[in-house]
Amino acid sequence: CCLYYRESWFITKNQRQQALRQVYTFTTFASINHGLKIDQLERFVRGFGSYTDGTNWYGLIFGTNVALAGQAVFYITSTQIVFNTAGAPASTKGTIVLEWLSQV
Repeated sequence: CCLYYRESWFITKNQRQQALRQVYTFTTFASINHGLKIDQLERFVRGFGSYTDGTNWYGLIFGTNVALAGQAVFYITSTQIVFNTAGAPASTKGTIVLEWLSQV
């Protein structure tokens, strides 16, 4: 964990919202406690990442709790980043980046 990046968005009229980004590292596909207060976020706008099995590098797919054969996917609960890895290569290290909007 953690690196923050800030930028401003104006989605609703002239109301300023800041974008915050946090980076999480992992070595296995065990769920990661993200420590975010989900009820205080406006919305997630990006989620992405990659990992290696020690030989090759692979992308992570954000946004579903449904297994995709041979792919590593992840989704966000109120407390964790959860992986679903049906048949995907094992992880030796990786990174997930979450970006969300927050009221200023």
